[in-house]
Amino acid sequence: MGGHWLAVAALASASILGAQNRYKVDINAETPEGKLLQDIGTEQDHAKRLPLINDFVAKHGNHAGAPWALGQGVRSAKELKQHDSVLQAAEKLMTLDAADVEMAYACLEAAVAKKDPDLTIKWAAGVQEAARKALASPEPKDEEERERWKYRKQFSAADQAPKRAEYELMAGAINSQDPALRAKYAEALVALNPQSEYLAQTRPLLFSAYRQAGQNDKALAFAATHVEAGSGDEDMMLLLLNNAWEKKDAAGVEKHADKLIFYLAGKGAPAGAGPAAWEKKKTDSLGAALFLKGMTMASQSKWKETDAALRESLPHLEGKEEMRGHALFNLGLANYRMGKLNDALLFNLQCAAIKGPNQAQAVKNVAAIRQQGGVLPGTAAPAAKKTGARKK
Repeated sequence: MGGHWLAVAALASASILGAQNRYKVDINAETPEGKLLQDIGTEQDHAKRLPLINDFVAKHGNHAGAPWALGQGVRSAKELKQHDSVLQAAEKLMTLDAADVEMAYACLEAAVAKKDPDLTIKWAAGVQEAARKALASPEPKDEEERERWKYRKQFSAADQAPKRAEYELMAGAINSQDPALRAKYAEALVALNPQSEYLAQTRPLLFSAYRQAGQNDKALAFAATHVEAGSGDEDMMLLLLNNAWEKKDAAGVEKHADKLIFYLAGKGAPAGAGPAAWEKKKTDSLGAALFLKGMTMASQSKWKETDAALRESLPHLEGKEEMRGHALFNLGLANYRMGKLNDALLFNLQCAAIKGPNQAQAVKNVAAIRQQGGVLPGTAAPAAKKTGARKK
């Protein structure tokens, strides 16, 4: 990425430095305004030059040399890091030429330097709009104007100024600590270019921003859209799964659990994530998916499916005793219903060892299953007592 942005930066710098030639000016030094224009042209110190420019524009704003002076003002203000002055001069030039993508880009740079979110969003869109107009502009007949037209079209290409505008919105979303502001930048990027390559980096940020801001309806809608499109992640899938569980939507639980399980099976640690942290998150997410699916299957008396999901969930539920208790109790029930008394006994014994709402019933189940002939897997059934007739 570094090499690419070096190229963009070089083009941007050239566009601003070349601003002095964007408008032609005839200087008549015998007039007050001509003398002032001459002073601007010969002054090399930007700190002295900018006041001269501002003075000229204030006094002679309708003069034919005003656009040239404004271009000089952008250049000097940029050198002096006077961002408000850049914005003021560049915006005036934009009113003269809406396709002036160089000036739109100068405004974007100034907005970013000011760390002003609203201005950054405004001028990111402004760059895109100016670029579209520049690309659609007809080729001029004048040779000098044609060279500038060619450069402007090059600078307006999708991988130049417009791409930098998208990048600034992504950077704003990444660097913002306020969830509402992060969402604002990310939403602006989606609006600017729904196909932007930077959406992959901002998508999880926007989702988490919605959740942190308590905007659950937006988070759910966002998750549903991207999971359906194949661009969702484990957090979005888990939210949809939990939502289906809370609504007692059995079909939704099964659908979203299966999607999450399949997704995690082939997912490695994301870039920047520590292996240990990722493995914990993966284990927790798999445990939740398998547990909710198994519990839903149990509520529908689908015992084979209950047994498969909850057995697989157990290694992922270590340390979550309440969930383990429910899983073990329903495993005991499923195996009992399927006639597997030995497995039913094992799961009830394990459940009886966990304090919780199922403990007392699991103890009773252990006694009942043993009376019906259940034994721990791998052990022999107790020998039946022999009885015989008493001799008289």
